[in-house]
Amino acid sequence: MYSMESNTETKQLRYGTTVICNGKIGVIKSVSKTDSINVQLFDDNSIVSIKKNKVKIIPHSKNELIKYKNIYYVIGNMSLDINLPIYELNYVNSGFNKSKKKFCLKIESTDKNIITINMMPQGPLSKFVRRIQFPPLSEFKQPGPCSHINNCGLALISLNGDSCCAKNGSNLMVVDELPNLISFLLSNGYIIDTSITKMFNASDIRFKTENSNSLICFVTYNV
Repeated sequence: MYSMESNTETKQLRYGTTVICNGKIGVIKSVSKTDSINVQLFDDNSIVSIKKNKVKIIPHSKNELIKYKNIYYVIGNMSLDINLPIYELNYVNSGFNKSKKKFCLKIESTDKNIITINMMPQGPLSKFVRRIQFPPLSEFKQPGPCSHINNCGLALISLNGDSCCAKNGSNLMVVDELPNLISFLLSNGYIIDTSITKMFNASDIRFKTENSNSLICFVTYNV
């Protein structure tokens, strides 16, 4: 369980905001132009109307992805302990089948914006993975002893194996090939985990790397 003091400076009273209302936790369903709001309570799904100054904002919401002690969790049930919100934290990998590795596809900001992957995948996609060395984005971003710059990594090669670029050895997959990649994944037994992808994209957590990676999606091979 995890508790956190409410911070009313970071959230506003609007649709979807989680609040403490009459000693219970709920979510705002509508806000009027007057001084009242409608709140749906979590315990019985009832909707109550209450004045805005009678509620206390909770800084997080159910099913929100948060980072606590360098580990990612999803907020489950929420309760109160002397008007202090208590979160039930679910480890983000707790429901995964360990035999099915979940990998992450990202856009690597190079001169061509290529598609990278964080680990060698299971299944037929592994035939389209190549370890490469990333060129520095500028002369001012050079790796050092404590640098987070990735010198090398795994990149996807183009599904168009008979292209002229393939013959020249520069057939890395670029962003324009994303529709073909998604079709390939869905046609070959891969499952795109939209729930985790949405959580990352909707949360305040961002990939802060020198290469300015952009998350595409999380994928599992359905063996």
